[in-house]
Amino acid sequence: MPDLENLVTHLIEHGVDFAVVGGFAAVAHGAPLVTQDLDVCCEFSVDNLMRLQAALSDLHPAHRMSPARPPLELTPENCPTFRNLYLDTDHGQLGCLSGIAGVGAFAEVKRNSVPVRLPAGRCRILSLDALIRAREALGRPRDRQALLHLKAIRERLDQQRPIAAKDQRHGREGS
Repeated sequence: MPDLENLVTHLIEHGVDFAVVGGFAAVAHGAPLVTQDLDVCCEFSVDNLMRLQAALSDLHPAHRMSPARPPLELTPENCPTFRNLYLDTDHGQLGCLSGIAGVGAFAEVKRNSVPVRLPAGRCRILSLDALIRAREALGRPRDRQALLHLKAIRERLDQQRPIAAKDQRHGREGS
């Protein structure tokens, strides 16, 4: 059974610059989904990738998309060759993405994320609206199912907000 919370804890404790995206972010926003992996968007700089490797070192990370499943062995020289990393670890699958469809590269993802406090410390998760845009851009069957839940959560939140806040969210001036 995956221990995705522990994966997040490892990333936080090692100072990896990341935002949680995908199914885990949807669950954090209240979607009744089950996810078996953790997807994060992170900066693919040498320093950040070396912190990522340090965070995962005791979890035996291996490249899950390669039939040979080689262990994760990042170096300052090979870091610039990666855009995404898809890993198996002792605590579950981890997808590290340099950008998100419908949102953009990591800097834009970070701007479209919200801070959350976890027992291990603070991290960021993709905002509900950005998560909806990302799921719409992907359009896979599982994304369409998640969209139903995410849009229902958005609608419920909009109904709970005062009218002026709704107008600001949609870029309109209140009357």
